[in-house]
Amino acid sequence: MAVNIFEEILESEKGYLQDLQMWSEEFRLMILNYNKVNTSNKRGLIEKIFYNYQDFCRLHKSIVSHFKGKSTVQEIDFVEVFLDHIERFSCYETYALATPMAEVNTKLEAVYNKSFRNQLKNFLRRRNFSHFSTSHFILRPIQRIVRYELYLKKLRKNLQDPEKLEKINILITKFVEISNRVSLNYSKTKNSARIFEIYSLLEPLNKNNIALDLINSKRILIQEGDCVLNYEGDQVNDRLAKLFLFDNLILVCWKKLDIKDSLLRILEVIQLATAKFEYDKKNVWVKIQTQKKLVVLKFDLHKIRNLWFKKFTETQQLLAKESVVNIEEIIVPFNKEYEFESIANVNFKKFEVKDQKYIYDRFNSEINKAGLFFQPENIFSFWNVLGEKTGIGEKNIELSVSNAPCIEKDILFFYTKDNLYLKIISDEITIYNKSVNEIYYDHENFLIIFISNKEIFVDVFSTIKYPLNPILIQKNVTNFFVYYLRDLKFLAIVYDADEYYSEILIYNISTQKDKTYLSFIRKAFVGIDIKHIFGIDDMTIVVSEDTKIVNMYTLEIWPFLNPFNYILTYHLHCVDNKNPSFVWQIDYDTIMLCFSSFAIYTDRNGNTKSDINILLWQFEAINFNTAKNMLIVSGDTEYAIIKDKKVLRYKRSRFFKIAILNNEIYVFEKYSVYKVMINDN
Repeated sequence: MAVNIFEEILESEKGYLQDLQMWSEEFRLMILNYNKVNTSNKRGLIEKIFYNYQDFCRLHKSIVSHFKGKSTVQEIDFVEVFLDHIERFSCYETYALATPMAEVNTKLEAVYNKSFRNQLKNFLRRRNFSHFSTSHFILRPIQRIVRYELYLKKLRKNLQDPEKLEKINILITKFVEISNRVSLNYSKTKNSARIFEIYSLLEPLNKNNIALDLINSKRILIQEGDCVLNYEGDQVNDRLAKLFLFDNLILVCWKKLDIKDSLLRILEVIQLATAKFEYDKKNVWVKIQTQKKLVVLKFDLHKIRNLWFKKFTETQQLLAKESVVNIEEIIVPFNKEYEFESIANVNFKKFEVKDQKYIYDRFNSEINKAGLFFQPENIFSFWNVLGEKTGIGEKNIELSVSNAPCIEKDILFFYTKDNLYLKIISDEITIYNKSVNEIYYDHENFLIIFISNKEIFVDVFSTIKYPLNPILIQKNVTNFFVYYLRDLKFLAIVYDADEYYSEILIYNISTQKDKTYLSFIRKAFVGIDIKHIFGIDDMTIVVSEDTKIVNMYTLEIWPFLNPFNYILTYHLHCVDNKNPSFVWQIDYDTIMLCFSSFAIYTDRNGNTKSDINILLWQFEAINFNTAKNMLIVSGDTEYAIIKDKKVLRYKRSRFFKIAILNNEIYVFEKYSVYKVMINDN
């Protein structure tokens, strides 16, 4: 037992060096001997946890070596020893900065492999470290730095020499600076670690995908604690709940409070941006008015209630300062009142690739190995056949565009129950005297496509040609989609859908000189309840109850490989619907995979981008549209615009739909149409 500060420092240094070596050896063995974590994950985990372990060892071995050969500890000039080594203590800063706990826990497979977490807890218990949390133990070296400041302050009390006092003050100042920098990084790391631990305890298949927001690198956990959840007017017994306040939302979860680390079931997700808080001084509850209900949170004491209320309101104020509403809706005037069914929808313009020839044919190329989005096939290339422009069409449609001048941008197609209209400047003109169900206008090819009474029609349209005299393409039509494969445009018509499958007719749309051609390519049989058809490179992807891939040459149909088998398996464990709802090829090597409440970026083979963000719009998506470089996601009462990897949300008070015309965004209700303006400043 140390009898004075000198012996205490010496014993501490020797003991810490031994402990550091034991921690390294034992923990490495535990990881290596665990057979349920794959080899690559073991390697990555060890590299991350012991990132600069040798720097720690060399530092403390060097300090201890200065103690050897001294008959008494009083002979050791501790101040000089530490001054000689102070710069090398930067290894603590490096460790704190280079070990983000979210990443470490991911490599631990803390969610995906619960047995590994149990293995780690047993290890801590056997080594008498049961008081450590997992993250605390992994970051154990960092805890050391705080003790030096305490030792040196004790040492200062025993010094009389002014010169040594000056040196020890300099040393204490340097350790405080290092400690502050480490603490800053450590607090961020601990925050990320705790957030990930909370996320890892969420019940699998949680219906609320908002939980994904927790693993956003920008999230901050403000406070957590216990409360009682109830709803005003609810006769059900109060429910014990775990309460988490983040910088953008409140998470209320049910858990078995008597079981440590039991799973959490999400009861309420409350958006701070729209919540309203109030309390009565006589009671210990806080009432939170959300968009759909009134939530009541009860606390044990008034002072606890006051603390939570203060945290709620302060965090909401900070969020309001950061949130800039830069979406504006401008009403479009009409001469009379219409009962709108919809307005024209225009698919996104194809992305520009300078060297299209270098986008290799996946179906006939050894250069691109099989990835997330497809399975390989050796077959003659469909693109060679299509490129020859001969022998393709069984049914071709030719339309003259010689008298179709460019139409002004400020036009709008809309339809009611009885007619299809064109709004141009201040006039509204009837251009088709029958009911219309879906309409698409292609301003590049002057092409208008629409469904009327389950029949799909096509015509070339200009401001000098109306009413329409369209050509019938197909009867018994359910829906249609226009999409690009490379620089080629296609029309897919879904028809004869039954409970087993749907038939799809695929046409190529092209314009040559003064003619627009619809050339019949293939027929396919795939899926029911088709929600979307889109293209990636040379693949036609059909989103239905199961997303499928159609080979444009052989018409073989394969499953769209589940991305959750390849990427982010543990991050997205609580997502109940793992089938993509929408996929957008933004450019040659950037794909956006969209799910019901979030999106992720991958490359063209489905590998997550190095700068991946999980983009959340925090509501369940119903429809997806694209315009220019933006994704527009619409739900029941709000929509979001994703631009430059930022999510802009707009709340509406009533039912609406989104449509795109000439790359402009429109919102329409039953009796009103609005043009959406985005302020980029």
